[in-house]
Amino acid sequence: MATDPLTVIARWQAAVSAADFEGLRALSTDDIEIIGSRGPGRGIPFAEEWVRKTGIGLQTMRAFPRGDDVVVVEQTARWPAGADSAEAPERVIATMFTLRNDRIARAVRYEDLASALAAAGMPAVVAR
Repeated sequence: MATDPLTVIARWQAAVSAADFEGLRALSTDDIEIIGSRGPGRGIPFAEEWVRKTGIGLQTMRAFPRGDDVVVVEQTARWPAGADSAEAPERVIATMFTLRNDRIARAVRYEDLASALAAAGMPAVVAR
């Protein structure tokens, strides 16, 4: 039985935020692709290093599913002081997640929700 994509994303974000590498591995495909502000990377070792270097914490604000395999998430991202990141300590970003076999196969960061929705081929939403 397939797991709800929003549940998979919530668990993956919790694993990332807690630097839970066992959880990250369990919820990611072996060839996971992460595309962030510093460019792309692929594979579990890259994902683990990304979590170690950035110390990022993610919290979903709103989610916009497109079928069972693509979800755009508007989220709050937090980086600890001294992390290997040029980011502000906290900001709102958006991520387009692609799922495969109940795991995260791709996470692409966008600076805003409108850009992520456009990349996913989804209509823009009215600001709340």
